[in-house]
Amino acid sequence: MRVLISAYECSPTSSSEAEVGWQWVSHLSEFHEIVVITKRHSSSQNTLKLIEGNKNIRFEYYDLPKIFDFMRTGDLRHFIYYNLWQIGAYFRARKIVKNEKFDLVHHLVYVNTWQPTYMAFLGIPFIFGPIGENPKIPYQIIKHYGIKVILREFVGRFIKSASINLSPLMRLIYHKAAKIIAINNDVYKKIRKGFRHKTKLCPAIGINEMELSPINVHKKRVMILYVGRFVYIKSPDLALLAFLSFVAQHDDVELIMIGGGKLESKLKEIIQSSADKHKVKLLGWIDRKEVMEYMKKCDVFLFPTFEGGGMVVLEVMSYGKPIICMDFGGPKDFLTEECGIKVPVTNRTQIIDDLSEALEKLYIHQDLRREMGIAARKRIEENYTWDKKTEWMNQVYIDTLGE
Repeated sequence: MRVLISAYECSPTSSSEAEVGWQWVSHLSEFHEIVVITKRHSSSQNTLKLIEGNKNIRFEYYDLPKIFDFMRTGDLRHFIYYNLWQIGAYFRARKIVKNEKFDLVHHLVYVNTWQPTYMAFLGIPFIFGPIGENPKIPYQIIKHYGIKVILREFVGRFIKSASINLSPLMRLIYHKAAKIIAINNDVYKKIRKGFRHKTKLCPAIGINEMELSPINVHKKRVMILYVGRFVYIKSPDLALLAFLSFVAQHDDVELIMIGGGKLESKLKEIIQSSADKHKVKLLGWIDRKEVMEYMKKCDVFLFPTFEGGGMVVLEVMSYGKPIICMDFGGPKDFLTEECGIKVPVTNRTQIIDDLSEALEKLYIHQDLRREMGIAARKRIEENYTWDKKTEWMNQVYIDTLGE
């Protein structure tokens, strides 16, 4: 087939979102001829070198005029920038479609439940997604982060709900979609019942095949790892407080925290006030290759995030490591009881206690760590490799044209 793909970001060496776009496109090109509409990155030249000689991939770059560059950062400014880009990308796509025949158009990357794409109006069978959004964080959690966070969550929820339920444009986009792909069951439930018959489930993210690293090789110190932005939705403070509660009884354990963000100063205050501060290392942002090395070396990955995605969880699972996370959002669906411990969402104090108990359990039972790591790796191989995911998406394409 010839498939036109809208991917706001698509580059193998840029951001995690851009990497996801690249993985989808490069793997789908094994089945179909792909034309990608995307915006330029600093690494775009490297991307073009990677596809030299591959007749199944072509990039069509569209960029907003430089006068809009100041809008690339900041939540509200970027929201406007992204929507303006979608409009411009549609008109670029329309010109391409006038001169070339396509079987499908697929809005693939940077896709959520509540922001519009105009690719639905090209007169070609249209696939929408994987679409997703971060789930609603309980008030008993966000109230500890201050009034700004409370207001942000409230306003964000209102805007998203109004767009999904009241916007005629979004309703028309859902109506025109031949197939809708939701990242998880929580997102599926938010889709109008009239559209669920054409909705399928598939996480947006995946993992490349890699060799299984040695799991939990015995060493003097047990390493707990956290990797992610230091922002409230990823709860680095809950991870840190749970670790300090658990580690008070142990001298052969360390916590490595990789990341940065608005909560960094708060984390440093917590560490400095602890008698066990020497057991915690804040490394900030480091090179991705170094991060992967820490993933290979760690014994347990502690990540109590409330987000709907959680790519890093899949990455660590691919190295055969047990996970401790929340029974919430994206990681809730990635994990089974065999490959990690999911902590229920209750209140802040109880969550910290439960995370601490989970750390204690995996610290004591080395065999359990190993068994969970093996199960995590197996789950990745069976469900989340890019080869498996693109085979699944290829079947969606075939079914869409068949219908």
